[in-house]
Amino acid sequence: SKYIYEHEIVKKKNIKIETLKGTIIAKLRISDDIVSAIQINMGRPILDCERIPVDLEDQPQKCINEQIVVLDKIFNFSAVSMGNPHAVIFTKNLISDTDLNRYGSVIESDEHFPRKTNVEFVQVISNQEAYVRVFERGVGITNSCGTGSCAAVVAGTILGIFKKHEPILIHNDGGDLTILYDGKEIFMEGPVIKVFIGYIEKLVI
Repeated sequence: SKYIYEHEIVKKKNIKIETLKGTIIAKLRISDDIVSAIQINMGRPILDCERIPVDLEDQPQKCINEQIVVLDKIFNFSAVSMGNPHAVIFTKNLISDTDLNRYGSVIESDEHFPRKTNVEFVQVISNQEAYVRVFERGVGITNSCGTGSCAAVVAGTILGIFKKHEPILIHNDGGDLTILYDGKEIFMEGPVIKVFIGYIEKLVI
């Protein structure tokens, strides 16, 4: 959206984007004709256990604050799908790299998650702020995750940690996002910057 606006391909503040999940709308935050931030409507989270999917004994309709045994610990997790599955775990302290890798890798492939899962460990700072660390499905530790940040806010709102209609500042290792959940749809906003410009020479095959 930043590229096509600043290169005058589409000169609109609200841009429709076709994705595999459907059409999303990017709302551009513009200053001096430069796009500094973008808000995306991420749609409705999926909370139904079978659709996420999560497989538990005495399968509940929603998997909120369920227990899982991982190595030497018992964690409470809430399952949310933003088009991809997430297991959200709230912790008192910020999880270390060692523990994120140790426990995240086991949870990712746990039998309760038939298609594996992304894992978010969330340290709550206040009812308007949290730090999210991510073990991404099939990847490992990553610096940030937009859908994971959204899943954390959805789970936190259901658990009463956050409030509907209020923006929540989410810190990731790679930067900050602002997430708002109105009880139906979830909106994600973050800064956008140009990282580099590259050129590819024409190849003869």
